Amino acid sequence: MKKLAFIAVLLVTAAVFVSGYGVTRVVTYKTYYVSEGETVWDIAAEHMAEQDKTRDVRELIFDIRKYNGLHGKTLQAGQTIIIPLEKEVKK
Repeated sequence: MKKLAFIAVLLVTAAVFVSGYGVTRVVTYKTYYVSEGETVWDIAAEHMAEQDKTRDVRELIFDIRKYNGLHGKTLQAGQTIIIPLEKEVKK
């Protein structure tokens, strides 16, 4: 009987984790025009307040680089990039 109760609790716990606690992640895309001397780190740090507090600036840097196909550190003044901002939204 204890084994059956343990299995039931385990299944309910798994179902809660799979459902995401009633939360879904939404990504919005913001167009940004690069100014002279800006780095991806500067831009990501500037936009951290617009996304979930649980994300680290390095995750946003990775997402910006990946989405825009950026390799290396060089950005050009006047360059247009897209910033993918991720937020949790209750279902």
